This record gives sequence, C-alpha cells and structure tokens, in this order.
Amino acid sequence: MKTEQSYRKIFSTHCDNCREHICFLDEASMEYVEVDGEAKSDLAIVHTGCCSTDDTRPHYDDLVTTDLKWFVDNDGLFRLIALIEKAANEGNADRIKNICEIIKRLHQPGYESARDFFEVYGNVLGRRDEFGGVTHENITEALKALAAFEEHALFEE
Repeated sequence: MKTEQSYRKIFSTHCDNCREHICFLDEASMEYVEVDGEAKSDLAIVHTGCCSTDDTRPHYDDLVTTDLKWFVDNDGLFRLIALIEKAANEGNADRIKNICEIIKRLHQPGYESARDFFEVYGNVLGRRDEFGGVTHENITEALKALAAFEEHALFEE
C-alpha cells in the first residue's frame, strides 16, 4: 500500500506545459478547464506552481488543478476510469482519448519515457496488439532504441 511518504519518490513524467522533466510526484499537478461542471480542455500534467495556472490558456478563471498523486494512489486508476465514464455519458470521444493517454502515462511502466519516441517515429518498432494499442514489448523496444541512439550520439560528439 502506498503511503504519503512514498510520494516523494522519483517520478518519471514530463510537464505538458514546459516539456521539462518532473522529478518528484509531489511536484506535479493535473489540470483542466471546467465550465458549468463540464470539462472544456484536455487533462494536462504540469509542474505545480510554476507551470500550473498558466494564463495563456483559454478560460483561465475556470482552471481546475489537483495534485497528481490523487491519480496514481491506490484509487487513482478508478478516478481516471470514472472520468472516462463521465466523458462517455457526454459523448466526448476526444476527452476519452485524452484520459486514456493520461492512464498510459501514469500507469504503464516505461510508457512516458518511450512516448516521445513513438510520436517521432510512429509504430516503426513493431506490432500493436489485437486491439491496436501499444504493447509492453513496443515500449521496451523503443527504450532500447532510444538508449542506443543516445549512446551513438555521445560517441559522435
């Protein structure tokens, strides 16, 4: 069982605002815009304080910010699934895709580190599963390829 103390552990994710690495879970927040109880923007993982409450986003006055640990504790996945159910009831397919991406980032080991690699190179590393999703094997292959690329780049310098 996770304890309050365990949230200070190293956490591997990137800020959706500044794209810098977030080193500790307690330095991160989840935010979105909500108007009249309905989500009006994607969920975003941001640095608490410096990158949250970014007034360049639309509807700044309606920004909802929550500690990210609320989405990764023992009930975190259930909370995210509840958001999917709410988006499904609203018929909001884009919101569902956004929440599914957040689930992968927070709950699939290695996905966040491999995510940028997938965005740049697409699905060149292998198969998707029968449901069309990225597999753990894809993530492992991407991380190996990324490590090899970084090692090669070091020798080039």
